[in-house]
Amino acid sequence: MPFHHFPAHFVYWTQIPEHKEIRKTYLPKILDLKETIDGNTPFKACKLGTSLGIDVNDFLYDSTLVENLVLKPLNDMLDQVKMDIEEIKIVSAWFNTYEEGDFQELHEHNAYPYENVFHPCFSLVYILNNPGETNDTVYRLKNQPFLPLHTVCEFDTSQEKSITEGTLIITSSSLPHLVKPCSKSGRVTIAYNVFANFRDLKK
Repeated sequence: MPFHHFPAHFVYWTQIPEHKEIRKTYLPKILDLKETIDGNTPFKACKLGTSLGIDVNDFLYDSTLVENLVLKPLNDMLDQVKMDIEEIKIVSAWFNTYEEGDFQELHEHNAYPYENVFHPCFSLVYILNNPGETNDTVYRLKNQPFLPLHTVCEFDTSQEKSITEGTLIITSSSLPHLVKPCSKSGRVTIAYNVFANFRDLKK
């Protein structure tokens, strides 16, 4: 019997072939900016260094990063999951730095539409540097169909050996996630919020 499948959350990840070159070029830039982001605390219940909301993120829009961390991986993912999106726009980009014990609370990346045309769609996280043995990001949902009420569904990326330094993770902007306390200092990630234009999609 045929059935209709509604859109659903997923976690997609891929290793970036250009990681060594990207790390060599951009990790020193981020480390040089660590003092600049000291005291920036846009999140209510977390401990980390972040450039979110500070005017130091222009280099994250370099063509090298946009092509290799956003456009290529997104196009590959869209081809695999058969999503039809008319146009995308990077609305924000920032980096995060973590010392031993730093963490991030459960949150999502939903936001208001951009120019009333582009709507929140994808959250991208690139693991630029990770001295720890595993990745510390956890994706978590509760109250899913066909499961008892309050059941929590969780994907702990530390259990997936293929998610390592140099991995880019793509999820929906509304998928809740957190970062567990880091076992070692030096974790650095780059994040992008990508919005999409759905106005020309067929219903």
